[in-house]
Amino acid sequence: MGYTEKAIESFSRMREFGVEPDAYMYNTILRDVLNENLLELALALYTTMLKFNVEPNFYTYNMLIDGFCKTGEVKGAQEMLTEMKRVGIVPCVLSMTSILYGCCQVNNVDEAAYIV
Repeated sequence: MGYTEKAIESFSRMREFGVEPDAYMYNTILRDVLNENLLELALALYTTMLKFNVEPNFYTYNMLIDGFCKTGEVKGAQEMLTEMKRVGIVPCVLSMTSILYGCCQVNNVDEAAYIV
């Protein structure tokens, strides 16, 4: 079992020991999961955050936007960007750079030009 799998297993057992994960703990697991290109698992973690009333933060959204873009799912990244704005988190250069990268990855230059 690799480190990511061990981290996920430990994370999933935290509540058994009375530890409620916060956004920082979720972000640590999200980073590892996304580094392994496991976008579906990352989205499941995001959904779990929301279910347990853990507010995603600036880093959560930017990691998910980047994860979507690296897998060529620009629409998902744009939806995450919209959600980020909806909850009052202001996108930064990193957010927009990830979207631009994703647009270019899928040869959607028109969308990239529109964003700029």
